Amino acid sequence: MAIVHVASAQTTVRITGSTAFRAATHQAILHIIQPATLNFGYTGTSYNGATEAIITGTTTAAAGSLPVVIKTAWSGSVGGVFTLVTNGPVPNASANPPITAGWLVNSTPTSPGGTPNAPANFDAPVTADVAMSDSFQGSTPYTTLALTDHIVGVVPFVWVRNAGAPTTLTNMTQQLAKAVLNNPGLPLSEWTATATDTILVFATGRNNDSGTRLDAFAESGFGVGGAPVQVDGTQSSTSGFAWINAGVWTAGSGGVGNVAFFAAPNGYSSGGSLATEMNATNSNNVLPGWLVTYLGINDAGSVNGGANALTYNGVPYLISNVQQTANVQQGLYSFWSYEHLFYRTAGTLANVVTIANGLAAQIRNTDAATSGILATSMAVQRASEGAPIVPGQL
Repeated sequence: MAIVHVASAQTTVRITGSTAFRAATHQAILHIIQPATLNFGYTGTSYNGATEAIITGTTTAAAGSLPVVIKTAWSGSVGGVFTLVTNGPVPNASANPPITAGWLVNSTPTSPGGTPNAPANFDAPVTADVAMSDSFQGSTPYTTLALTDHIVGVVPFVWVRNAGAPTTLTNMTQQLAKAVLNNPGLPLSEWTATATDTILVFATGRNNDSGTRLDAFAESGFGVGGAPVQVDGTQSSTSGFAWINAGVWTAGSGGVGNVAFFAAPNGYSSGGSLATEMNATNSNNVLPGWLVTYLGINDAGSVNGGANALTYNGVPYLISNVQQTANVQQGLYSFWSYEHLFYRTAGTLANVVTIANGLAAQIRNTDAATSGILATSMAVQRASEGAPIVPGQL
């Protein structure tokens, strides 16, 4: 009886990291579970966009045929690497910025078709087993512990303008990206070459746990460790600064909307929350000015239905929310990185390694297309974020 009990014990796998590849990872998890055994639940109304989820069942043969509980809590790519390298807990209030996502308790309501709006009741904080990342480990500050690296896909990013911004704000260049990140607003004329376009354009963006931020800073030449000037739309109504209230930019209590900027390490903790705020209206009257930011393609597609995506150096990735994947595959569109699945090279339980390897293969072979591009379809490669693009395939 003891032998049977041990054989049937569930393996728990905890996954954190990249919100840009969250949808692909969530779909791949479902695909490595035998359908007759599958149950899952998640916070919020969308499984693909959930900050936390719990999935139970027995894995397919390709992932070891193991009874499993998989828990996800998304913190951003750099935050995920930080967690693995430091054995840091999730949540982690002492991290900078704090990691607020957590592991849902085993009693969370689940069902074969997925139960939405699970209460955010968390286990006691423990570390993650796996981290998804839009960045090579060597591009992060956390390189002291060796991690096993599976490249599982290619993740394109898109610069977008906020709700109401004029369609003449249509293209981002490396030089403009670097300039708008360096300055508290640039005149719209920098984009339109029309002298009367004097209203300002500001950058907003993610915090320093974000791989999307790292990639945007590397690609533009701004520098991955740079201190950006990013608009903060989270101020309270009593602060005197402009802030976003119920989807609309609102002036603070001072009567005149003043622009607040995040401290250098800070910004939005997820691409989903940033995309929601890029849909907020009235910034031109309150700040006054327009906003641009960098997003993964799933989040970019949710800003005005994808219609606010900018071309990059004159080349599109999204046109009417249709992905122009060939532009990345052939090396024409350069704002992209590899997606990685990491786990600790030493000390990771054998069952966790088996499941993680099966998950990596499922993403690489199939589900990467949910959030990006199959790595096997690429005609070009690069050695790191922002590096030259050359023929070949990693």
